[in-house]
Amino acid sequence: MDKHRYIAELEKLLVFMTSADREETARLYAAAFDAAGEEGLDALLARLGSPTRAAIRLSRTYEPGHIEDEALQAVTYFIDDAIQFNAGRVRILHGTGTGALRQSIRDYLDSVPAVRRYADEDIRFGGAGITVVEF
Repeated sequence: MDKHRYIAELEKLLVFMTSADREETARLYAAAFDAAGEEGLDALLARLGSPTRAAIRLSRTYEPGHIEDEALQAVTYFIDDAIQFNAGRVRILHGTGTGALRQSIRDYLDSVPAVRRYADEDIRFGGAGITVVEF
């Protein structure tokens, strides 16, 4: 299943969410697909499960307006994995939006001793919508 089909199916199942949260969730899932790339697609799909399973999981924890909390938890796991697997550098695609998620992620990164530095991606590759983290 490709990114667009997965997200389209997931969005149809997220009727319990506000439209803003549904859009934010779709954006976060798209970011996960983009970060995984072609080489990581199978692993990502195995981790996410089907769109139905993802929607069920989301429905169990959903509280309107708390998408940022879920995104930050996903970033925490992602950074932990990157440290565990000795990644030298990772990119976090969070979008620009209001900037609240970007700031929350950066506040978290400030608390991680293994993070040497972080910065906006080059403007040609996403600018302020992507944070590049170096370990």
